[in-house]
Formats: sequence, structure tokens, C-alpha cells
Amino acid sequence: MMEWSVAVAAGAFVILSAFMIAVLMNLRRLIKQLQGTILQMEERTRLLTVDAVQLLQRTDHTVLMMQEHIRKTASFVESMEAAGTVIRSTTQQVDHISSAISHSVMQHVQHAHEENQQRMSPLFRSLDAGLTLWSTWQRFSKASGESDPSEKE
Repeated sequence: MMEWSVAVAAGAFVILSAFMIAVLMNLRRLIKQLQGTILQMEERTRLLTVDAVQLLQRTDHTVLMMQEHIRKTASFVESMEAAGTVIRSTTQQVDHISSAISHSVMQHVQHAHEENQQRMSPLFRSLDAGLTLWSTWQRFSKASGESDPSEKE
């Protein structure tokens, strides 16, 4: 019986060895697939790294260009601000000058009006007195019966 035991043990060893060989071969195939996947991932990671580096370089270049444009436009903006200040100051001065001129003109007009009233007042009083005298004389002459010298002709 020992022979049978040795034969069964040898058979079991052969079956177990065959099973282990099959498992190891399957494991080897899985490891090769895993290596291929890892190589693909490494390649994709390398490509992503290259793309990321290029993107960072372009971004850095763009930022530098923007900084340069900002630096160039800063002096323009400052100039525009200075021009705005000058324009505001000039406008205020023109407002002050026009206000002063308007005030001066109004004073001159008022003064001229008062002078004209002072000059013309005696003339109008004399004219009024003359017209009143003439009107009175006309009434008096018509009442006394004298004829108008222009009617005689």
C-alpha cells in the first residue's frame, strides 16, 4: 500500500505542479499586461508633462507680454490723467473768467442805463413841457378864434 501512497502522492505532486505551472503562466501573462499598461501610462504621463511644460511656457510668455503692455500703457494712462486735470483746471478758470466778465458787463450795462436815464430825463421833461405848452397853446388859440397860419394859404 505504500506503493499506492507513493503513486498517489506522485500523482498529486504532478497535478499540483501542473496547476502551479498554469497559475504561474497566467500570472506571467498578467504581469506582462500590467507592464504594457504601466508603459502606456508612463508614455501618457510623459506626453502630459511635455504638454504641461509647453502650456506653462506659453502662459509665462503671455504674462510677460501683458506685463509689458501694462507697463507701456501706464505712462499713457498717467498722461491722460494729467490731461484731464489740466482740462478740469482750464474749465474752472474759464468759468471764473466768464463769471467775472458777465458780472462786469452787467455792471457796465446798469451804469450805462443809469447814465442814459440821467441824460435823457431832462430832455424828456423838456419835451413833455414843450408838448404840454404846445397843446395848451393850440387849445387856447382855437378857443380865441385865431386861425391856423397854415390854413390861410
